[in-house]
Amino acid sequence: MLLESSPNQSCRRGRRGGNARFADKYSGLAFRSGGGSSTTIGATCFAVGSTLFSYLFLRARSIPVPLAWLGVLASVLLVIALPVELAGFLPGSLAWPIWLPMLIFEVTLALWLIGKGVTLPVPRPSR
Repeated sequence: MLLESSPNQSCRRGRRGGNARFADKYSGLAFRSGGGSSTTIGATCFAVGSTLFSYLFLRARSIPVPLAWLGVLASVLLVIALPVELAGFLPGSLAWPIWLPMLIFEVTLALWLIGKGVTLPVPRPSR
């Protein structure tokens, strides 16, 4: 049993007592065995931000349009799929493949920005 202690252990507890020691040892168990719900919630926030980011790239036309559309579609896929995964309706075999379009977008975008940069808007002539 987890709460059992011997007489020698009670002498070593000091002022904190047995319950504090138990709490120190097992306080993170709920977070480690929670099924990763906090990670999924954080990933959903990332997906919403990435959707907005990709949409702004698409609207500004500062990166190639197909690349921007890939970002929008990959982000929207995650915005839809991650809450479904959190609810437990997404099979485990599909948990990682839903991230592949985002991986392709992020790596391609990084290489594009390193190599070419963004296209600056053409200034309009003043009248």
